[in-house]
Amino acid sequence: MLPIRQFAEDWKLRWYELFVMDGNSEQPTYYEIHDTETNAYRITWGLRVFKERFQRRYPVNTDAIQFIGEVEQALRDDHGGRLPCDVLSFWCWQRLRRISDRRTFATPEEKKRNGSNI
Repeated sequence: MLPIRQFAEDWKLRWYELFVMDGNSEQPTYYEIHDTETNAYRITWGLRVFKERFQRRYPVNTDAIQFIGEVEQALRDDHGGRLPCDVLSFWCWQRLRRISDRRTFATPEEKKRNGSNI
């Protein structure tokens, strides 16, 4: 199970480096967002496939299945209750249509105050 945890940590670090640590105040391009979204979909899909296959082949090993669920939940917790691919998909859609909506990345308190469901 350690490789999955390390993979998720590496992905989070790469995301952080790409959009925060470079000191770039500009927003990422559509293509950068799309590449990151594709990577997030692959990770999410891989976790789901791994969990499904593990449930079929080793149904008694609940620790591994529970761990994959915890990884998925940690990804949701890090991204406001949604999977990273869902957040990036919306961001990509928003950038493609050049829609400016500051509620997209609002804090949970701001979302409640403004009544946003995103």
